[in-house]
Amino acid sequence: MTPTQQAAIDARGGPTVATVVLNQQVNAQGKLNVNGLEFNWVQPLDFGNAALEGLGFTANYTFIDQHGQGAAPAIAVGVSPETYNATLYYENHGVSVRGSVTSAQGTQLTGPGGQNGITNAELFSDTYTQYDFSSSFDLSQMFNTHEWVPQLTIDVVNVTNAEQRSYFQFTNATFTQYNAGRTVIVGLRGSF
Repeated sequence: MTPTQQAAIDARGGPTVATVVLNQQVNAQGKLNVNGLEFNWVQPLDFGNAALEGLGFTANYTFIDQHGQGAAPAIAVGVSPETYNATLYYENHGVSVRGSVTSAQGTQLTGPGGQNGITNAELFSDTYTQYDFSSSFDLSQMFNTHEWVPQLTIDVVNVTNAEQRSYFQFTNATFTQYNAGRTVIVGLRGSF
């Protein structure tokens, strides 16, 4: 330690009073088995119909099952047992519109035991679902003009104003509550 650091510790009452708590993550001795399935579906919805050309959807579903074994069983934190994503889109005639949903289903362990000085108390996250919307309008293509016209974009993040919540061992013991709010972004994009 430098003389300044030593003087600061002595001013606090010496090394026996100025203790430091050090936590370090280590690999668990146990074994972690992770099994899962993922399904993807991409589907245009025009079916040869010119009026529906550019309409479609994409969807994804993932199922995860994990089991720890051994004296100190491992667990992958922050991994939801079920997740899904879906997007409905339309892209044609200078218009691009997308509505999306992302969801992490089921309780997921987000922190190891020993929270806030209480042994074996763990952190869990609630199910979280978020809806988003994005769009862009190429005005020169929509109005069939070769004049310089900017592209208009409108995006909405977290349309339903969903909140993220974690709890401390018991579902009625909220640990964190995060409300990012809804974000609306309107922009003009162009090049010269």
